Amino acid sequence: MAATERLAPTRNEPNQPEEQGARPGMRVPADAASLITAMRELIATEVERKLSESDRPRVAPSTSRLVTVEEAAGLLRCKPQRVYDLLSQRRLSRVKEGGRTLLLRDEVEGLPETTRPARFTS
Repeated sequence: MAATERLAPTRNEPNQPEEQGARPGMRVPADAASLITAMRELIATEVERKLSESDRPRVAPSTSRLVTVEEAAGLLRCKPQRVYDLLSQRRLSRVKEGGRTLLLRDEVEGLPETTRPARFTS
């Protein structure tokens, strides 16, 4: 059934199937029930896909000399705000290209461990 088609008005007949999870006493036409089930499956599939994407590393390995703030945060394993803090403290230098802020990869990777964010050990 196309999403733009309208459902025919339903009568509250006792022999109509009730959709699982619907409000008590609410009757749903059989074709609407199958549409709801299909939508639930589609949403579940999309959520699963999005969650599996979030498991991937945020920063793809790159051979470029310059990195973005987000890539630098990935290299340092910190939030982008920490990188901006290091820039304002002049512990890192920036290169402005248009509206983008770029950093030298060697400088980010060579940052002393004392400047890097603390890691918790268990």
